[in-house]
Amino acid sequence: MQNHGIILRQVNEMRLQLILPRVELDKITPPAHCPYADCPGKHFRLRQEVEKPLRDTMYPQVTARRYDCLRCHRTFRRCPAGVTQAHTSLQVKGLAVMLYLLGLSYGAVSLLEALGVYLCKSRVYDAVQALWNVCLDSSAKGCWRTFEPRLSVAT
Repeated sequence: MQNHGIILRQVNEMRLQLILPRVELDKITPPAHCPYADCPGKHFRLRQEVEKPLRDTMYPQVTARRYDCLRCHRTFRRCPAGVTQAHTSLQVKGLAVMLYLLGLSYGAVSLLEALGVYLCKSRVYDAVQALWNVCLDSSAKGCWRTFEPRLSVAT
């Protein structure tokens, strides 16, 4: 099962392996098509490189690239691998979900400040709910049938 790069894989009957995506500063994929639904554009111009603040254990900010679509003339950003439009990296979100699944409360998980990252309870809740929504998707193979924080069983 994969959610924005966070992979939960069943290793054996009662053991899950969590693979967290890393922030890779040099991996920014150039766009293949315009992200706007009403534009079929496939040609772009690099407009600028901008600094994006980030909540991560290693990088306080990353460089994102801003592109112009030559067809609709709108702009959009591309971020490095492991980073989305959100201010929190996928690695930190995955770590928060893992700690929550291990039995820590939202408040306890939000105390990731020991790792140098502040994450409020509502952001932890949002990350857990995003994973839960992926699990509800019937097309996700190998997903959890039950989602209990204290006892999670993979099928």
